[in-house]
Amino acid sequence: MKPDTKTALAERAKGVATTGKTLAGYLEDPKVKQGLQLAAAKHLDPERLMRVALSLARQPQLADCTPTSILSCVMQSAQLGLEPILGRCYYIPFNARKGEVWEKQAQFILGYQGLIELARRSGQIKMIYAEVVCRNDQFSYELGLNPDLKHVPAPGDRGEKVGVYAVVRYKDDGFNFIYLTKADVEKAKARSASVKSKRQSPWDTDEDAMWKKTAIRALRSVLPLQVEQALQVETEPGQLRPVDFDEAVAVDTETGEIIVDAEAEEVPNAEA
Repeated sequence: MKPDTKTALAERAKGVATTGKTLAGYLEDPKVKQGLQLAAAKHLDPERLMRVALSLARQPQLADCTPTSILSCVMQSAQLGLEPILGRCYYIPFNARKGEVWEKQAQFILGYQGLIELARRSGQIKMIYAEVVCRNDQFSYELGLNPDLKHVPAPGDRGEKVGVYAVVRYKDDGFNFIYLTKADVEKAKARSASVKSKRQSPWDTDEDAMWKKTAIRALRSVLPLQVEQALQVETEPGQLRPVDFDEAVAVDTETGEIIVDAEAEEVPNAEA
């Protein structure tokens, strides 16, 4: 292999695009700025999102990811109107094979708070939340014609986590809830792409939030269509399935090119 080829591959492995552009370089590109402005939800400040992204990209877990993969995460954040802070969403590093080499790519992962925010935007919900149940808590629930759920968290030491539930109350005062056991959560965790990557993930840093997110996702099966559609955002590296977006905007993770009117591709559910 020629030395210059080795150098190019080494740079890719370090997360440097073959164009030589850094994330900051991409974000300064007028075409990228225009794409972000076009993609961004109305309530989101693209300039603030770019500052947050640059700060995250300097952290050790993302420092070696390709700039274009981080840019793709930024674009997905813009489309959904969710900043990667406060558990709304995460940029998680994954190993991806490109030809003869492996490189680190950042992947957009929706968080518990992000799911809650998307559900509330549907306009159908008065309240939605999830809560972890611990062994020392007082907890009971009933199904059937008169469903009921009671939960009194124990003062002091609540003990180990034994389950989690999610509740939704609609504007017409109707409600639904779902309860998952610890075994149910562990099964979902085992399917998680971020856990399979064997790198630090939200399951390590925000375990309670991930239990709650798992319950909210399970609750989707009983939500009205309008609310369920608001939560149908599942991702793979570099891909986003848009719901009710005026225009689909994507990033070519090889070149960093902004693609407007990208076809919304059906992708499998990505567990996180």
